[in-house]
Amino acid sequence: MAPRTPVAQTLGGYRQAAPPPALAAMLECAWVHAIAGNTDPRCPAHQVLPDPSVNLVFMCRRDEEGRVDAPRLALIGPILRPYPLALRPAHEIVAVKLHPEWSRPLLGAQAREHADRIDDLHEVNDAAGPLLDKLACTRHWSEASRLLTGFIQTTQSRMATSAGRQARQHEAAMALRRAPLRHSVSAAAADCGVGPRHFRRLFEVATGITPKSYSRIRRLLQLLATADAVQRPDWATLALAGGYSDQSHMVNEFRDITGLTPTALLRERRLEAGLYRSRA
Repeated sequence: MAPRTPVAQTLGGYRQAAPPPALAAMLECAWVHAIAGNTDPRCPAHQVLPDPSVNLVFMCRRDEEGRVDAPRLALIGPILRPYPLALRPAHEIVAVKLHPEWSRPLLGAQAREHADRIDDLHEVNDAAGPLLDKLACTRHWSEASRLLTGFIQTTQSRMATSAGRQARQHEAAMALRRAPLRHSVSAAAADCGVGPRHFRRLFEVATGITPKSYSRIRRLLQLLATADAVQRPDWATLALAGGYSDQSHMVNEFRDITGLTPTALLRERRLEAGLYRSRA
């Protein structure tokens, strides 16, 4: 089974797009969060959900003329616990989302060392300073997005081809993304030609998260993206198609990972989408 291709998505001030084809093996997507207009007291925060990926982000305030204030270039490690993000007018977050096994080769940062943290990139990467200077001169989030993608592309072109142990670790991560939603760990281990225990070691070294946790979070995010796209989700059907044993299993997973039921989480996301639009 081929890895799932990221789709374009907009939710309130958030929008995402697929990465350039040449970087699809390393990047999950490019995204921006920037709301137009003032915040609404009915929805003062955006719910950030658990996500095993690593994000290279540029954060700033941008005035009506596009000038940047308070620029910051940072790395957001794997998110294991949900948290609310306060919505603020003129504040902008532009990012590229990396598959976690590429964090160290491309950014010089081991994913697991940055879990549930936002760290300045210059602490782990000497190239962060020049990149931040360029980002601070941009006049629109789309320029910043192109610079971040270009930085990844330039870094990738300088890398020597991975070999040996690192290549096996990357193979394990890719195999889990290719695996069916049910029994994904055993299927991915078989795809790599190793036993489940050896596979778990390879995967955790590469990504900083266990295969089980990675699969649980990605399964939830995939189902939620499907639910976002339909007016009235049939949760029982979505649960079975998403690899859950039944609807109760799905609801319990949502509560455990996000703190909310699927219905409550979707209601919250649709409120935000109805109140806000992204900055063009």
